[in-house]
Order: sequence, then C-alpha cells, then structure tokens
Amino acid sequence: MIDVKKIEERVSAIEKAAEDIERLALAKSAQKPENKEAVKGLAAMHSLKSAARRLAANLRAGSGDPISLSAKDILTASVYRHSVLGSTRATTSTFNYYQTTQTDIRDGRRLIDVFPTRFVGTNNEVKVNYPTPSGSAADVNEGIPKPTRTQTFNSQTYQFNKLAVTDTLTTELILADTSDNVASFIMDALVEHVLDELTNRLVNYINANATLFTASAYANYLNIQTGTARWHDLVMAMQLHFTQNFADHFLNFKWGNLLLAGPGEYFGILQDRKAAGFELYYDNDALGNLSLDSIWRIPLGGVILTHTEALTIEMVNDMQLYYDRVVSGSEDRNLYRATVELYYRFVPAKLPLPAVYSVGLTDLQAL
Repeated sequence: MIDVKKIEERVSAIEKAAEDIERLALAKSAQKPENKEAVKGLAAMHSLKSAARRLAANLRAGSGDPISLSAKDILTASVYRHSVLGSTRATTSTFNYYQTTQTDIRDGRRLIDVFPTRFVGTNNEVKVNYPTPSGSAADVNEGIPKPTRTQTFNSQTYQFNKLAVTDTLTTELILADTSDNVASFIMDALVEHVLDELTNRLVNYINANATLFTASAYANYLNIQTGTARWHDLVMAMQLHFTQNFADHFLNFKWGNLLLAGPGEYFGILQDRKAAGFELYYDNDALGNLSLDSIWRIPLGGVILTHTEALTIEMVNDMQLYYDRVVSGSEDRNLYRATVELYYRFVPAKLPLPAVYSVGLTDLQAL
C-alpha cells in the first residue's frame, strides 16, 4: 500500500530544499561567475521538482503511469537568470561572436599600419619647428652684394587626443556564456573598434588638411572628347599636382605612393581600362609609385593622393585595457566594465600636409 501522505511530505521537503539551493546558487553565481557547479545543481533540482509533482499527481489520480525523467537533463542542463524573461529556466544557449569591420583591412593590416608609428612614454605635447625659406639665388655681377636667403622656423604644437570606449556586461551575460568567451570577445571587439575609429580619424585628418586639386589647370590638355577621360588620367594629373607642391630634397618622396578612394571612386579606379578596350590599366607604372596594393577604400567620397611618409602616428604606451567589476546603484545590478583607451596624435612631416584631394567624378569629367 502506497502512503500518499508520506510521498506528499517528501515532495514538499524536496521543493523547500530546491528553493534553498536556488537562492544559494543565485547568490554564489552573482558573486562568482565561474561557479558553474551550483548552477548545474540548481538545474537538476528543477528537474527533480517536476518529476516529484508529476508523481504526486499520478498518485492522487490513482494512476500508475511511469514518470519520465531524463538523466541528461539533470546532468547537463544550465540555469540562467534572464532579465527579459524574468524567471529561472533550464536552457541551452550558444553565442556567435562577430563584429562588422568599419575600415578596409588587408591581411590584418589597416591604413594606420602603413604609416610610421612612434610610441612615447608620457602624455606630453610636442613642438615641431617647420622651416619657411625666403629669398632665392640670382645672377649678380662681381662685387655686387649677393642675394640673401633666410630660413624662418614656424612652431606648431601637437597634443594627444584620447580615444576611448567602455562596454558594460551584466552578471547574467557572464553566467549565460558558460564557455567563458564573452569577456575575451568584448575586449577583442573593443580593441578592433578603437583601431577602426583611429583609422577613420586618420582619414578625416588627411582629408581636412589636404591641398585641393584644381582640375581646371589640366582641363582640355588631353585632346580627347569631353567626358571620355579615364580614372588613370585623373590620378596622373593628381600626381603632377603632388610633385609640384611636395617633392622634396630631404624627405624621401617625389610622387605620391598612397591613394585613398571612396567606394564609388575605388570601384572605378580598380576597374579602369585602357581606352574602351578590355585590358585593365592598373598594371601600368605611369601612375608614379602607385600600385594596386597602394589603393585603399575609405568611407569618404572623393580621391586623396598622399605618401606613407607624409605624417607620423604617435601613441602613448600603445593601448590600455581595463576589465573590472562595478556596482550600478541607479540600475540596482552588478555589472562588469570593459574599457579600451589610447592617446594618439598625427604629426605631419612638412607643412602643408603632403596630400592632394580631388572630389572624384566631377574632376574626372572636367578633364
């Protein structure tokens, strides 16, 4: 004879024990995200509670139906506290980690990697003196005073800018990702994000300080029908404009060796062909020091011709990474904070910055 009362008392005791274990597991999980055993034990107790309730219901109904209880559920189920669902549930979650790139990346290299980089030890400002000559040599007769040439040094001061970002993770998210990859993903994602943003700031800096290309100076010299100039014609005119303004005796460049192009211009330049034929043009060396690998896609419109020695990127002690736990009183929850920051500045090799900017398609059609 089955004693239903004893079974009900047993079920009640199991439920109370389960509630105590649940409170204990949640408390430990909030303090120690790595405490997976308490979480697994909590999941097993939920399965046991469910089986006990079904057994009690069968006994009250006089049913002898068997109770199905999965050992796999008890051994492998995970319990998470979900802020949206608002309840503790046995679930199996997987996380797919990805982040869309914001910049042109080639074999792990960004545009910032092709410029010289210098690391300094302190967050100080630097004063750079740029020479400006006046006067020039001239023909003179014997005994006549020689022309005077004077070098005036103009000082420019460059300070560091701080580029930083912070991401917050809830304790729930730390518990949910049982593979312990979430913290690593966030840190890697933030580093990649900051590098993308630094690249975009470099592009904006070059664009803001570049010399404007004047298409009218080269218009109608190709002796072709209006509107039939090719992209390599525009780039060659920009090369002439570059060398007329920035070729230097002491700096090691005459032609630009780096071309930055907006999405539309990038497509046109890479697919440019000789006349109306089918042979691609970018294998020709008539573009100075440019090659196919020297053409980079940028988020801005237009075309920028510059040189990899045009400026230096300076940073303080590379990049700083922080990962710590904080308590948000306003949100009444425990959070983990991941922070990435760096100090950077761009120091031109000469003034004005060796770069030529063209609006792109409009200048091409003007040739």
